[in-house]
Amino acid sequence: MRLLIPEIFDRVQKATTTEQRKAVLLQNNTPVLQDVLKINFHPGVTMKLPPGEPPFNKQKAVPTGLAETNLYREMRRFYTWISPPPNLTRVKAEILFIQMLEAINLKEAELVCAIKDRKLTDLYPAVTEDLVR
Repeated sequence: MRLLIPEIFDRVQKATTTEQRKAVLLQNNTPVLQDVLKINFHPGVTMKLPPGEPPFNKQKAVPTGLAETNLYREMRRFYTWISPPPNLTRVKAEILFIQMLEAINLKEAELVCAIKDRKLTDLYPAVTEDLVR
């Protein structure tokens, strides 16, 4: 069974050596995991959203794995915030982002907010740029 992205990073956190951490990432390597790491660590990729956590309703949070959608399904919509279409206003982009955060589970929403601001290492200290290279 495929692990959710925060579950992969939790396992990386629990690993004790760099080799074990790399092995966890390689065993769970998916295009979505690669995109998450690229958004966070690649200097040429930025999300065109204001910094900080947006005001989304955390009360709608559902247990991990029971959300109506997940990061694997929602990653295809990230072009909206990385290279937005010219007719998409900033307000509409922010509304779409908040709607996506409310649709996924809370751990994934926290992860998305962290990668948006390039703070994945603050959330998961074991996941560093040197590790993912």
